[in-house]
Amino acid sequence: SEEDDNCPTYGCALFPLDVIGSEPTRTGLQTLRREAGRHNAMQYTQIMEALKTAGDEDKVALTLMGYKGGDMGDQVNQDSATIVSPFAGGNPEDDPSIQLLGVFDGHGRLGEVTSEHASKAIPRILSLKLQDLVDREYTGTPISLPESLVVQAIKEAFIEADETDPTDGVGGSTATVCLQLGHKLYMANAGDSLSFLAMVVDEKVQLVYSTREDKPDLPDERQRITEAGGYVHIPAPHEGNVPRAYYIDDEGRPRFGLAMSRTIGDWKVQGVIAEPIVDVLNIATLVDQAIDKHVEECRAKQMSQSIRNYYPYYHRYYDCQPLDPSSIQIVAISASDGMTDFLRKEYISQEMAEAFFQRDGHHPFVAAEHLIIKAAEFWDTE
Repeated sequence: SEEDDNCPTYGCALFPLDVIGSEPTRTGLQTLRREAGRHNAMQYTQIMEALKTAGDEDKVALTLMGYKGGDMGDQVNQDSATIVSPFAGGNPEDDPSIQLLGVFDGHGRLGEVTSEHASKAIPRILSLKLQDLVDREYTGTPISLPESLVVQAIKEAFIEADETDPTDGVGGSTATVCLQLGHKLYMANAGDSLSFLAMVVDEKVQLVYSTREDKPDLPDERQRITEAGGYVHIPAPHEGNVPRAYYIDDEGRPRFGLAMSRTIGDWKVQGVIAEPIVDVLNIATLVDQAIDKHVEECRAKQMSQSIRNYYPYYHRYYDCQPLDPSSIQIVAISASDGMTDFLRKEYISQEMAEAFFQRDGHHPFVAAEHLIIKAAEFWDTE
């Protein structure tokens, strides 16, 4: 379409809307929240048109500019995010099972420039690398690529995005990305933003995976930073602070404490790197494990009941049938520490899973807005 002609080469990307930003966004969210399914088809279409650059019923990207003191006109939202579905890297048929989402939380001077750069550069570079691998390996689709090649491509995309930072490393940003290639999920993280995964099994939401927060006091991270000439300060409990990596200047004095050990940008801080930790998850394996766990828990519960109620022994396996794999739902979430520092991942997963998969639940936009506002309220009181 004419609209698609304006999309980046890696696919038509969604970018977050600020929940208290423009009037159309505020009005659309307010109407979804107030009407809760009671709006007519025409009204709903108008609402979704106003919000379409940030998602739909299956995917959502929202943000909120934080207040850091001073005039409101001087405030800058340093967070960026993106959802690309379908993702174009080596994807000739626009396969919807090839998609990407990520969050990029900027910090320091020009952090907003670095985060916006990362949100576009990482998908673009990764798309080109996957296309090159598909051509070279003759697989026809990135879904068939060996895991090791995809992991290396993701790492290189992060590193090259860092090397092309338009602020020359003055700004900094986290980068957390979830890439789906068919039944495989590649979870990549640099910094203290998080990507995590939840499953809905027998109408219960379970958090099944989360990336690691890259903190400078972790033994492997601290060793790398100190060996590179940096310094890691670990505060005493009464200080009320967090561990930070410091850049050591030419006179041997620590400067610029950074509360994470991997980022895009932040070139001066010795030993802080852009290379992400990448974990590979197999959706089919996760589903099989969830089914087995459900049967085991059912059997254990029935065994307990049979002993307690003196039921015949053979009743312990009654009704413990495997679940239909198609009944299991999965939701992937990427969020900055502005949310995960104040809301538990389990709670976030519960709210979003109910919104996506329950007919009588809140709209996903409303659920995401609720989580953002709730986290902001905690942030204000801290």
